[in-house]
Amino acid sequence: MVFFGIWIVLTAFITFMGYGLFPDNPIFTTGIIACLISWCAALGITSLFSVSKTELDNLRKEDANRAKYNRHPGCNANHYKGVEVVIGRLCLFPEELIFHPLSFKEELEDLVIPYTDIIDVGVDEENKHHICVESRDGRKHIFSVADKEKWINGINEKL
Repeated sequence: MVFFGIWIVLTAFITFMGYGLFPDNPIFTTGIIACLISWCAALGITSLFSVSKTELDNLRKEDANRAKYNRHPGCNANHYKGVEVVIGRLCLFPEELIFHPLSFKEELEDLVIPYTDIIDVGVDEENKHHICVESRDGRKHIFSVADKEKWINGINEKL
């Protein structure tokens, strides 16, 4: 529907401009040329600014996730996975610590660490500005947060 609206407006505009610039051409020829040019322009404009259904579904899912994570205490955080840094939101849920990556990449999933699996929480030994969460499986999860002492205390309260 949007395509046809853009096409009609462009056809009228190009016909008017073409007749003004080339008054010797018959109006019928100018109209046909204007239709062809406006068809291509309208197709380009609508395909350039169109949003697919999967993109809309991803946006709706992200909004629902954002609402879910905003109900629990949390803050923006970076999760360090080797040399890779993932930007996201760290949240203290009642039963688990969840890191939600703020990315539209489908392969990035939430990192869920149940409090029963956490052995130790403290300041990272390599970088004193990060917190380190050690889990029972031997993995160390490194996060950078705004107020690290508050987060360490908050996680220790849940243990």
